Parts: sequence; C-alpha cells; structure tokens
Amino acid sequence: MDNNAFTIQKMVEYVYKNFNEELVLDDIATAGNVSRSQCAKLFKKYTKLSPMTFLNKHRLEVSLNLLRSTTDSVAEIAQNCSFFDQSYFNRLFLREYGCTPLSYRKSGHNHLL
Repeated sequence: MDNNAFTIQKMVEYVYKNFNEELVLDDIATAGNVSRSQCAKLFKKYTKLSPMTFLNKHRLEVSLNLLRSTTDSVAEIAQNCSFFDQSYFNRLFLREYGCTPLSYRKSGHNHLL
C-alpha cells in the first residue's frame, strides 16, 4: 500500500470513529498527519469527495440506519450524528435521499434501499 493510500485510510477510519463529534478539516488532516490542502487532495483523489462532504455522507448513512433501527426522535438522531442544526440535517437528508428523515421513517423506509 502506498503512503497516500495508507494516509487516506487513517483519515477515513478517523472519520468513521469520530463522526459523532464536532469535527473540522484540521482534525481530519491531523489524523493523517498531513496539511489541510493535502487532506483535501487525498480525499478528492480516493473518494471523489471533499473531507467534509465525506463526513456528512457518513453521518447521513448512520442516521438512515438509526431511523430504521431505533425509535429515537429525528432531533435525537440528528444530534447523535453531530447535526446540531436540525433544519440543516433535514436539508442534507432530503438532498441525498429525496425525502425528509420523518417521511423516510413514516414510509416504512424501504424505497431507498
């Protein structure tokens, strides 16, 4: 495995492990022991996403599983996934999945799978 692949793997693992905390680009870059710009370049190369978009996509995937598997409120799920502004969470969820978190849960959540 080349150094860049190893570095992106460390940063991705960091995102997966710490997604429910308030993360900023500096945190992700530090996990890979690279600069902010190198972090962004590596994420673009390996994931086709910016580090923060990658983080938010992961948070959305986790929220989807929580909507399916828990009875927690949408607000609790948003907060558990570090979306501290519920309207921002709703907007991202709608953009990614084509419906709001609440309508996803009420629909029986099978149409997105």
